[in-house]
Amino acid sequence: PPTTTPTKTAPPPTTTTTTTTTSPIAPLPLKSSQEFGTQWKTCMCEKKVNVLTKAQTSDRISQVLSDSCGLYVVDRILKTNEVICAGKLKTNGSICLVHARTVAGKGVVITARTNSKAFTNKLCTFLYSKLKNVA
Repeated sequence: PPTTTPTKTAPPPTTTTTTTTTSPIAPLPLKSSQEFGTQWKTCMCEKKVNVLTKAQTSDRISQVLSDSCGLYVVDRILKTNEVICAGKLKTNGSICLVHARTVAGKGVVITARTNSKAFTNKLCTFLYSKLKNVA
């Protein structure tokens, strides 16, 4: 009987596993709170959402919004526990702006703005899920 040589299969590519999923958002490095404010006026679709989360400081919120959500932290206002962030959708470059503020007893109030109601709704759902699951 003829002998066949087994075909070698390539080993699976090595990948670094991380606990965060790839964000659909890329950072948008705005230079200042003033530049953020200018962009804020141009994004007309706004939605607010409250998130009960263990992220209760502006530092921790900034970390989650940048590391897990892909947003660029434009500024942190420590005195009022506020964080402002900017990003853009990787697929089409649509801008998204986020204002987060911790409120005692209410967690974090997120205000998101984009130029599309659908994008704003999806952004809020995405941010909610990331902040809600903070350990």
